Amino acid sequence: MTLTTSDYNVLSLVHEYMNATDKRSITYDSLIAFAKKHAKTAYKTETIQRSLRRLAIYGFFERRYVPSYQTKKRIVIYVPTQRFYVFFNFFNKGARQ
Repeated sequence: MTLTTSDYNVLSLVHEYMNATDKRSITYDSLIAFAKKHAKTAYKTETIQRSLRRLAIYGFFERRYVPSYQTKKRIVIYVPTQRFYVFFNFFNKGARQ
């Protein structure tokens, strides 16, 4: 498993999003809207989507599919797994010491 710089950036963006909004899951649209308003660096939509899919493959997120009754398509919701929380607890402990 090799994480790229964009993967690390998206992980930190998700962490900021979850701390700011007190939500337990994310969607593409919610994270992209948050990045446009609050992120220090500019993110491309494709980069966020690609990184979220890759991080789900690596086990940082679990994909859940919810039907959308307005557009008759499925909405993908990403729920952080234990690996996501362990990753940030490890770095928070290292920063305190």
